[in-house]
Amino acid sequence: MDGPFRRRQVNGYAHGDSALLDRLDNGPEKIEMTEYEIADIAASVLGNFLTSLTVFLSIVSAYVISAFAVGERLSGVQLFIVNACFLIATAILGFFVVALFRRFYELVQSIDVAKGIIGDIDFTWALCVLLLAIILGSLFFMWNVRTEGTEQDGSSG
Repeated sequence: MDGPFRRRQVNGYAHGDSALLDRLDNGPEKIEMTEYEIADIAASVLGNFLTSLTVFLSIVSAYVISAFAVGERLSGVQLFIVNACFLIATAILGFFVVALFRRFYELVQSIDVAKGIIGDIDFTWALCVLLLAIILGSLFFMWNVRTEGTEQDGSSG
């Protein structure tokens, strides 16, 4: 069938129980999906990406606000626990954000390639650098709050 609903060969995840069982039985072969099905899955992946990014930014915001409010009063053990929790949470969520963005990019690219559109740009590495800069900037903010508080306490006394 021609038109926007003709089936395309796409490497991807199966949708639904029966398709998943068929894929497990047949091995990792290409799955046929229409352009509409690919777009539907891409929209779902985009929604998951945006949700994960929102949770990531919420964790960073909570860390920065905590650093500003109580950072200079934390003991060494408390600081270690807060930083470890922050790094673990942002590492896991950062991985999910990048993985979901990459999956969305692959799905959209499969539609564009099938239409003959060439020249798209992959922003996955830029997103990785941005998330890493946000994490490092937050850690620097905590360090800055702690050292500024120490310098003020030492110079006023």
